[in-house]
Amino acid sequence: MPCITGLTQEDSQTIGFVVDCLFCQAIDRAELRKWCPHVVITNDLEHIPQYIFNLMDFDEGAADVFRVIGFVPTKIRGADESALYGIAYLRGIDVFDSPTSPSAASKALEARPVMLQRFREVFPFVDLGPTRWSATALRHWLKQRAMPLTALTEPASAGRRRSEPGAPQNVRYCLWSQWVSATLGLPW
Repeated sequence: MPCITGLTQEDSQTIGFVVDCLFCQAIDRAELRKWCPHVVITNDLEHIPQYIFNLMDFDEGAADVFRVIGFVPTKIRGADESALYGIAYLRGIDVFDSPTSPSAASKALEARPVMLQRFREVFPFVDLGPTRWSATALRHWLKQRAMPLTALTEPASAGRRRSEPGAPQNVRYCLWSQWVSATLGLPW
């Protein structure tokens, strides 16, 4: 059976990546809990650290993850960290207190495709698929319908249609006016 490496204090690459994904909001606590059984299923029992079983019930603040793990794993920094924020934005997550702008995070992710590949390997159960809209796909969708940018950012009470068949349902709630403006290169 293949083993997931990088789960020990001596080699903490994988658990460090998972924790960084949690802190960058690329995953949430529920996905962290879902990752743990994935580790159990894909490893021999003797290779699984005890903290993996403890994380299955983890429902505390992100900073408490270190107490559960018992050590501080290797941290990702720089462009790799920005790419993780890019994954969070790609998933349509409203990132709280990001040190990088959505457009910078998106550019970092484009420059570091290995981070997206690693994310898919570590979290194969997380869907990054067709429910998420790239800036190009969103731009194309808007152009086809000759819709102004405000159709995405103004409240429905402003006289706009709340939704249209085929419309990306998560756009109204997940994209901020600034993000749309910066990512699509539209004047604001």
